[in-house]
Amino acid sequence: MPVVKILLLAAFVAFAGAGLAQAQEVDAGDVIRVKTSLVNSPVLVIGRDGKYVPNLRREDFQVFENGVKQEIAYFAPVDNPFTVALLIDTSRSTVFNLQDIQHAALAFVEKMRPRDRAVVVSFSDDFNVLTEATSDPEILRSAIASIRPGGGSRVYDAVDSLIEELNRIEGRTALILFSDGVDNDSQKATFESTLRKAERSDTLIYPVQFSTYDRMKARAPTRSSLPAEGTGFSEQDYRRAGAYLRRLADATSTGIYPAADISDLDRAIASIVDELHNEYSIGYYPRNAGVSGEQRRVEVRVNRPQLVVRARTGYVVDRLGAVTRTANTQRALTPVTIESDASLPVSRTDPVTKPGE
Repeated sequence: MPVVKILLLAAFVAFAGAGLAQAQEVDAGDVIRVKTSLVNSPVLVIGRDGKYVPNLRREDFQVFENGVKQEIAYFAPVDNPFTVALLIDTSRSTVFNLQDIQHAALAFVEKMRPRDRAVVVSFSDDFNVLTEATSDPEILRSAIASIRPGGGSRVYDAVDSLIEELNRIEGRTALILFSDGVDNDSQKATFESTLRKAERSDTLIYPVQFSTYDRMKARAPTRSSLPAEGTGFSEQDYRRAGAYLRRLADATSTGIYPAADISDLDRAIASIVDELHNEYSIGYYPRNAGVSGEQRRVEVRVNRPQLVVRARTGYVVDRLGAVTRTANTQRALTPVTIESDASLPVSRTDPVTKPGE
């Protein structure tokens, strides 16, 4: 089946820039002083009651890199709109969960603010752009309702393509991935390559993980008839899928949302929307360019007492001099490899953690 090339409506270079975006500072005499990458961080501020704190201004924040105060060059308040891609897995492994997935996607549409936009894309062994970026809820509902089951699963290719497109959209962007994480048909991207691309992107990725392994296992009459690794239905494939979704969330400083039933889905969507609608975005240009492999600590502070800040804690400069985003600088230096299937987590029952819990 031919691949449908993903074309999103908006194709602008983000002012905030992806991790690879380059900028130049010019003094009064038009002499270039420094050429460096914008370091951008999503920021959540939480009060003593465990609730997010909105209505803060640029002057309420301070940013430090390796202990040195930086000048904030970019600030987006919580009321700035988002463009969110709803990426929906319709492969045969999720066929029994498809109605639940559609329910969750519709729940997100109902919670969108007037200026927020969404893109609906489904994938199995090909990609289908069901609607381009729009704020029209009727168009989005119709697109979600039109989703039909597919065949194989190209999770890596789908994530890779959407990150590239979202990097071109102006403003804040996010991707909600409704999937079990199992891939058996990607032709372009890999487990490792999509994680590296996610680390370099300013797009937030929220995996909503559907557990389809138990149903698959129950359909096998004997242990000897269990599918082989690489088919997309084996225990090893599911272990790898769980690890992938966790690493994808970790790479973009979000979290994974296991969904065993509708109530889990409702909580997941409510939590994701709450976070998106209370998130600031802060960016700065480092005072000096980095060298390949260099770790840099980042600290975001608020000039108000008794508030907790959740933000990027550091980054690593890659060999091209670009910023690799990570919530944990040590992890960014660790190659993305899988040593053994036994070492991979399979998480289907972890609670969705909300602020204050």
